[in-house]
Amino acid sequence: MRPVLRRFGITPLVCGPGAEAAARAVGTLAGEPPALVLLAGLAGGLKPAATLAPCGWGREILSPDRKPVRGRSKVLSGSSWPSVRVATVSSPIFLPSDKLALGRVTDADFVDTESFWFAQAAADLDIPWAVIRAVSDSAEDVLPPAVVKWTTASGATNTAGALKDLLLNPSLLGKVMRLRKASKIALAHIAKELEKVLPGATGMKAARP
Repeated sequence: MRPVLRRFGITPLVCGPGAEAAARAVGTLAGEPPALVLLAGLAGGLKPAATLAPCGWGREILSPDRKPVRGRSKVLSGSSWPSVRVATVSSPIFLPSDKLALGRVTDADFVDTESFWFAQAAADLDIPWAVIRAVSDSAEDVLPPAVVKWTTASGATNTAGALKDLLLNPSLLGKVMRLRKASKIALAHIAKELEKVLPGATGMKAARP
């Protein structure tokens, strides 16, 4: 995804997981607000994979107490993926039963820990915003709790922590490899979508890779 952004001359901000990180990243733009701020990344699925698109633009973003964000999201013209409802939660959801239950209660398609706080911070600054998410773990998948510790507050990978956990619990390896493969496919969906819609949003052409 980053190579695509760089070809359009866009410098991405890595916000890291959670409410504070998402709001802080948007807050850094207050002095010189952009024409559009975009959150792109991974999410969990809340509906059976067979009935859910693997990627989508956030049509409606719900807070942890199920209130919609103020302001309207922007879906960039030329998009290939559908609009979806995203439920933001305070902490990750690991079990399929919990994902499916949240999907039933909220009628949301995707779940994450950042979208609401990102969108609300942008709306508070009157910055147009958009959210695109792709599914790394479906509603039928167990998200290994250990992986949450493998991302730092700044969004970097805690390699030492990951290696330690894998050495102590080798059975994690298969689950992590499946998650890694799914995440790679999900990010490829986003990269391809951005390459398609960014020319209309920015008025720029991509440089040759």
